[in-house]
Amino acid sequence: MTVSAHVVWHDVECGRYDADLTLWSELAREAGGPVLDVGAGTGRVALRLAEEGLDVTALDVDGELLDVLEARARAAGVEVETVRSDATAF
Repeated sequence: MTVSAHVVWHDVECGRYDADLTLWSELAREAGGPVLDVGAGTGRVALRLAEEGLDVTALDVDGELLDVLEARARAAGVEVETVRSDATAF
């Protein structure tokens, strides 16, 4: 899959940050239900939670970022439902 400069920029800006992932995991497990990742981008949080066995839906307005998330989910062997929508209209 060829990625655009837009996707590369997103991953450089957001993709490598992981200091909050333990917190997101703890909050998701405490909630005890499916997780909605609003503004999921390329899946930094959504993929991590799915890899931990949680039911995750990723919401983002940017279809290109969601396409990358879907490809990464397939490569990781996890399931993440994606929804392209503005969060204010969802």
